[in-house]
Amino acid sequence: MELKDLKALLRIDGDDMDPQLQLYQSAAEEYLTGAGVAKNYSRCLYKVAVSAFVGLLIDNPNLVTSWRVEGDKLGVTLNGLIAQLRS
Repeated sequence: MELKDLKALLRIDGDDMDPQLQLYQSAAEEYLTGAGVAKNYSRCLYKVAVSAFVGLLIDNPNLVTSWRVEGDKLGVTLNGLIAQLRS
């Protein structure tokens, strides 16, 4: 997914976050690969999973060190997306 598309999905204007977004996108792709999901941006669910992961990291920068989210609602969503993408 191109950076401009990711920014549109996340409703981010400007360029000041571009390096961070690119890093988080790469991390999301690696995470999904490690979870057994092939990189495939032609699948809508893959795009949603990557953008959800990136959005989670933007909203919760402490995840880089702790991997704890209050209520863990997105963790459930991300796990559901991964399960769908594996099939």
